[in-house]
Amino acid sequence: MAVSYRLRTTASYFDGSQYKFGNAVLGSVHGQYRPISEIAIDLGVDGRFAWADRSTDPDGTVTNAVGNTGGAVLSLAPGVYGNPYGALWVFLRGQIPFYTNLNGVQNVLPSATVGFQYQVL
Repeated sequence: MAVSYRLRTTASYFDGSQYKFGNAVLGSVHGQYRPISEIAIDLGVDGRFAWADRSTDPDGTVTNAVGNTGGAVLSLAPGVYGNPYGALWVFLRGQIPFYTNLNGVQNVLPSATVGFQYQVL
């Protein structure tokens, strides 16, 4: 189980405008099964809640909630991990949204991630 909080900073542009992505709370609960020592099958639920983005125009006009930003998503997150050599692991993970409560007009599609992991300890 993991929970984290993303505190976003504000970006400033040459024209004096500013933009700040909404802060977010992220969490996940996962379980793994290792049928053999070189393979791990993972299944979990990932979630996030993000506050709406904010912007400031060059003339100083502040938009406290940028339209079509922020909201909540829960996703089923299956994955598989393989250990080809020593401490090196290769993984493929997906996220399949099953619940969304998003602000405005937004869409979240399934996604996949491929990566490498080196376990030091």
